Amino acid sequence: MVVPQDRLKCITYIKLVVADRPFKEETKRVRATAGGDRINYPDDVSSKTVELPTSKLLFNSVVSTPSARFLTADIKDFFLSTSKMERAEFARVPLSTFPQCIIDQYNLASLARKGFVYIQIDGGMYGLPQAPS
Repeated sequence: MVVPQDRLKCITYIKLVVADRPFKEETKRVRATAGGDRINYPDDVSSKTVELPTSKLLFNSVVSTPSARFLTADIKDFFLSTSKMERAEFARVPLSTFPQCIIDQYNLASLARKGFVYIQIDGGMYGLPQAPS
């Protein structure tokens, strides 16, 4: 993979976040986050939300309607399943991060440059400024 010349100065890093959650069904979790502090995304990165009067109208409608029911859902991870981003981001990951079986399976040693593997991020990922929070 070749990183475009205009993006060489904004290559980010990957941070592994490990969680031990003894009361969850999946007790051990490791996820990768992109270092959003190194990304200079030129477009809008805000998350669209509703204004307070709209929320008040909704809640008042629910509480003033006899036998009304209300449901809300947490979609905090929704953006991870989104389609390709308009602009890909790039990160470099130390080859030593990967277990040897993964290095062998994907032939990562041949892709490494000065001990690092460069990856292209083209879908939603934790840490990206353009991903909703």
